[in-house]
Amino acid sequence: MNGLRRVRMLSWLGAAALLCGFTASPALMAGNVLRNADRQAEVAQPLVYRPETPFDPQQAARAMAPGTSTIRGVVFHRLDQFGNYALLPPNPVRTMEGIDVFLYPATPHMVEFMKLLDKHVYRKLKMPIVPQNRRPKQVFFDDAALDYRKVVKSDQYGRYTFTDLKPGRYIVYSAAYVTSNFNVSVPVGSSEISYGIYGTDNVTHYGLEERTRRTDIEYRNYIDIKSDGQVVEVESLFKPVY
Repeated sequence: MNGLRRVRMLSWLGAAALLCGFTASPALMAGNVLRNADRQAEVAQPLVYRPETPFDPQQAARAMAPGTSTIRGVVFHRLDQFGNYALLPPNPVRTMEGIDVFLYPATPHMVEFMKLLDKHVYRKLKMPIVPQNRRPKQVFFDDAALDYRKVVKSDQYGRYTFTDLKPGRYIVYSAAYVTSNFNVSVPVGSSEISYGIYGTDNVTHYGLEERTRRTDIEYRNYIDIKSDGQVVEVESLFKPVY
């Protein structure tokens, strides 16, 4: 009888301890959820990089002084119907109308900016080799550089022209996006087929569904003008930004 009472007492104490645990658990769970939210917020916060070389407005002004040379180019891409980059035919060359093209002097500040882009933003492989929850990275240059650039818009044939340039090195940059429409096969229903004494089978029916994909593309490159009056011709092939 004493043994039975002891078992009941232990059971009651265990239930009380369990109840206390449940009472305390919301705070514990809230702490875990809060820490997880903090981690997610930290991962979502981008890492920002800026050139260490200061921007020199006087140097940029000298580089953009009027000259007699010209840069002529054409903007185009070769994306297939799924928005994937394809260099070779049968994917045709598609010129791009109404695209803003920017020209910057290749000052040390902007050159370092380009190197930071290559190091931290752009990947040479299409498939990521790091976890997807990595922190995003952003690279910025000094806003003062915006006062020392030229902007033109491509015509209906994709052509653009920068005039009145002096010999030197320049950065030509442009960004856009392409919307691709394609069809995919999706299940739309099923039916049952009878084989008589051999039983039945379910058959899935498929139909075509239109999908849309946006692909961010860009062009950026160094262009060298070596002499006064020179006309440099550029083919600006846009490639996807991965």
